[in-house]
Amino acid sequence: MSMPLPQNRADGVRGGALCWLAAASMIWAPASPLPAQELALELGPAGGAEPRVRKTVVVPRVTRGPDIDGDMSDPIWAQAGVIDDFTQLQPSPGRQPSQRTEMRILYDSDYLYIGARLYDDQPHRIVASQLVQGQAVINDDHIQLLLDPLDSGRRSYMFYVNPNSVQRDGLAYSDTAYNMNWDGIWYARSRTDALGWTTEIAIPFRTLTFDPARENWGLTLMRSIARNGEVSAWSFRDFRLSIDGLGQAQGFRDIEEGMGLDVVPSVVLRERRDYTTGRSERRLEPSLDVFYRWTPSLIGALTVNTDFSATEVDDRQVNLTRFSLFFPEKREFFLQDADIFEFADLQQNGRPFFSRTIGLSAAGEPVDLVAGAKVTGRVGQWNLGLLGVRQDADGPIEADELLVARASVDVLSASTLGMMATYGDPRSNLESWLVGGDWNFRNTSWLDGRAVEAGSWVQRSYTQDQTGDDVAWGLRFAIPTDRLELRTSMVELQRNFRPAMGFVNRRDIRQYDGKLYHRWREPLSWLRSWRVGLEAQQITDLDARLETSLFKLVPADVQFASGDSLNTYWLRHREVLDRAFPIVPGLVIEPGVYTFERVGLHLRGAGYRRVSPSLRLEAGDFFGGRRTDVTVGASWAPNPHLLFDASYGVNRLRLDSGDFTTRLMSLRANVAFNVQWAWTNSLQYDNVSKRLGGNSRLRYVPRLGQSLTLVLNHDFELEDAVDGRRRISSRQREFSSRLSYTFRY
Repeated sequence: MSMPLPQNRADGVRGGALCWLAAASMIWAPASPLPAQELALELGPAGGAEPRVRKTVVVPRVTRGPDIDGDMSDPIWAQAGVIDDFTQLQPSPGRQPSQRTEMRILYDSDYLYIGARLYDDQPHRIVASQLVQGQAVINDDHIQLLLDPLDSGRRSYMFYVNPNSVQRDGLAYSDTAYNMNWDGIWYARSRTDALGWTTEIAIPFRTLTFDPARENWGLTLMRSIARNGEVSAWSFRDFRLSIDGLGQAQGFRDIEEGMGLDVVPSVVLRERRDYTTGRSERRLEPSLDVFYRWTPSLIGALTVNTDFSATEVDDRQVNLTRFSLFFPEKREFFLQDADIFEFADLQQNGRPFFSRTIGLSAAGEPVDLVAGAKVTGRVGQWNLGLLGVRQDADGPIEADELLVARASVDVLSASTLGMMATYGDPRSNLESWLVGGDWNFRNTSWLDGRAVEAGSWVQRSYTQDQTGDDVAWGLRFAIPTDRLELRTSMVELQRNFRPAMGFVNRRDIRQYDGKLYHRWREPLSWLRSWRVGLEAQQITDLDARLETSLFKLVPADVQFASGDSLNTYWLRHREVLDRAFPIVPGLVIEPGVYTFERVGLHLRGAGYRRVSPSLRLEAGDFFGGRRTDVTVGASWAPNPHLLFDASYGVNRLRLDSGDFTTRLMSLRANVAFNVQWAWTNSLQYDNVSKRLGGNSRLRYVPRLGQSLTLVLNHDFELEDAVDGRRRISSRQREFSSRLSYTFRY
């Protein structure tokens, strides 16, 4: 089916010593020699430390692009720039791919076009099991496009397409940091035929942040063949896709900017019933999001009466630690240009800004957002982000304005200096603010083309009625290569450091981490890779008294040629507790010094098969007793229209204070009628909260930027009745229908 494009064209000490010993051994140990072919690719024919020769492609400009229907027979493709010199990254780095790939690229005033002919001598074995728009396609045959319109080598857009025309996108802001919840507006159609499969892609320039004066963009293309785990790419570094290893697409000029205005009205009909109070309500709630490009690389966003009813539910977790769990952001308004607000390399503890603190109570219940505004983008070498939100009152928490400001500047070839400030506290009435700065260094010319990373950061928070001991800081160093991976870091979080709009689950500590891994590619014909390594962690209080130490040995992290994987490990854990904490209701861990050893195994079946099982085992000592964890799961995809996934996890605790067994069950069932219509369902239960939660979503997406979503959430509680039987009672039910449409000008 042909898809016409819019007419407006704009869519203790020992633990710490182990960490630093690992770092020192890595620095002073000679690097493993690269194969001759890898030397030629990474360092040039001479094999010396020469700059890597960058691949280029000239992108022709046409007056009118092709129809996006998956049919590559349109004559306009004959004018395109051709990319066909792909190199295998996995399983045999440096070899020629087993299947030929030809990609073509061109553009007009409004769109960038990519056309791909993916030859396959066994087209009946092409894997295309995913049919739900926006879901992951990594277990299918697919292509991936990394695009850096600013050619900065620091961040890029990611676009994926599979043979069913399922689109997936995200943002990459380092080799290991991604935001796969970002959604952009773009178009793709695929077809399968006797020669393999084809796909056509059109990316509106208005979806991208770019500089109209820059004619050369960073680009690479990757192809994955699921049945044999083969990955090949056009341009790369260290046989991995890397944002500083992109090739260059040349010749962009006279790109149409238009008004740069996106207007996204939405209307939600919501019916909610609380069975514990007997109250019910029904409301019609309009909302509005407006996006305006002040320049092609600077975007302003306004949201009014924001609704998050279509947001996916969180995966349920059972917490057997004394620290808060971390849940990722999934709401679209906060995901737009979310990479701008990233700070240093902080993923969890110590983050100065974590958008889930806004619009959600500490219990995870939604809090109304009256309005919000955001400006994000790039101005010259500067990356800027400003976010302001008016959050409504929530019980005793008064309504308040919340502000976040972030700025960083690109320095050297791939490094940044930045600062961040926040004001407000969405979960209390206390006055609160935070300021911080970070330095992120990256170099790819010192170690024969391998990357070297380092960084430092410092933050200070202020909370009303608390003074002093409110600083946090950190240092890190890494050599993140495919064969040898070294990471070390040191972090200090003082007692009163409290980022009210960030995430901290452990403070008044000094933490040391070290990690060292080595990987062999295809050591045997039936092995794709074998990785061994060790990790060490030590956490003390600020007086150097040990709180936690952890040593982990990984003798086998194996990827088989079949696509299956096996991971085994042994760990030695030491905890010093000054006070008791309840691990589950009725079970308390008393103060003391605990040392325990555990072993673990994780076996996972290849995801491209119709039936893919998984098994995770871990057993050993645990706080003076024993703990055994078993999680079994399986996914079954009988055809692209159906997907069933189930998992059952058990944690069996045998402690001095008593015994307890936690159970966590999850069942998912997806029905995809076609690439536009999908019905997704989930059911989750755990015996700690005794909650059974059901979520059902029917979604129609005629094209990205347009959607109709029907959502039913039902929360049950399971209680033990007097007669010993289990009784199920309803707690809450909510039904919502949401219609959203993007108008582009």
